[in-house]
Amino acid sequence: MNILNNLKSLAVIAIATMAFTSCSKDQTSFSIDDIQGKAKIKGTLTYSEGTEYKNGESNKIIKAATNTTIWVKINNASLSPNGQTLEHTTYTTFETVTDAKGEYEIEVPVSESIYRTEIRMQPQPFIGKYKKISNDNWNYNRPTYETIEGVFETDEISFNARPNQIIFKDIEYQFNAR
Repeated sequence: MNILNNLKSLAVIAIATMAFTSCSKDQTSFSIDDIQGKAKIKGTLTYSEGTEYKNGESNKIIKAATNTTIWVKINNASLSPNGQTLEHTTYTTFETVTDAKGEYEIEVPVSESIYRTEIRMQPQPFIGKYKKISNDNWNYNRPTYETIEGVFETDEISFNARPNQIIFKDIEYQFNAR
């Protein structure tokens, strides 16, 4: 009788093990790629190399930030179908790179619920040079310039999105001298 009870116990354990291990990954997991809604974000990334004065007029020298990475973070809690928020918010990060014109475009998952999905964006900072008017011998017709080195960076941009929305975000770096 004892052997029969042991066999029954082993059979129950074997069936339970098969029940838990027979599910495929698709049946047991949820991925951000499973989100059906998508939003498109596009725009340009630029920076100013300084100001030029010609014939008494000032003109900002605007350049395209080419081949620059932009990080796009999606608040995982805002992807919840019922808009639940988590105490410790986590993000899924995507990235895109600007082209030769400083333009970028990325499609990201957003919730189909009545709640909007929280998105945060930030371009990668870089070190560069800025053309600054020298305070010595200031003259509108013949200004003198000095070139200073520093970091071009931006604050994180935060906004919300809904499915099928196209969002334009033109971003300009700010210069911080070293």
